Amino acid sequence: MNEPCAITKISVLAVANEWTFEQAYDYELYDENKRALEVGGYRYATLVSPDGAVKIALSNTYIYVRQDRGYVNLGDSTVSNPDYVTIAAVTTELAHRKQGKATAAMKQVLQWAQQSRVTKIRLEPCRIKSLIGSKRQSDAPNETRLAKWYKSLGFRQLHEGRNIILTTEPLNQ
Repeated sequence: MNEPCAITKISVLAVANEWTFEQAYDYELYDENKRALEVGGYRYATLVSPDGAVKIALSNTYIYVRQDRGYVNLGDSTVSNPDYVTIAAVTTELAHRKQGKATAAMKQVLQWAQQSRVTKIRLEPCRIKSLIGSKRQSDAPNETRLAKWYKSLGFRQLHEGRNIILTTEPLNQ
């Protein structure tokens, strides 16, 4: 029997702790789940904190920097891996900003990942203005600030360069 994918393992712990798990696709309605986060035209499986203030979009798509071209590339989204997940987005409702809710939520998700033996979590810190609930670009943290925040949570930069991917996996020294 195959081991469940990383998203399934984390979401089971989240639901047991009163979080909501929104699948990207509503199989009862045979349609996209409008409660799941949409980033760049794609809907993602989404963890929602108990108070609804923080949403964390997850993907099983492997992201990496293509060394010969120096840009971030996406792997095959149909491949499910039991120890790997990509964080596609973290959003906090405007009324709940600057209260530490996203930090607490991310720490909880990282703890669940560790409990589930999900050893590799990757992300590309980038500003997603469409998800912040505001029309002002200045309301969205910039990439440098986001990278600093993720690093404070234990993420490390995978490669040097302009296109940043952060990871929780051990790095070759």
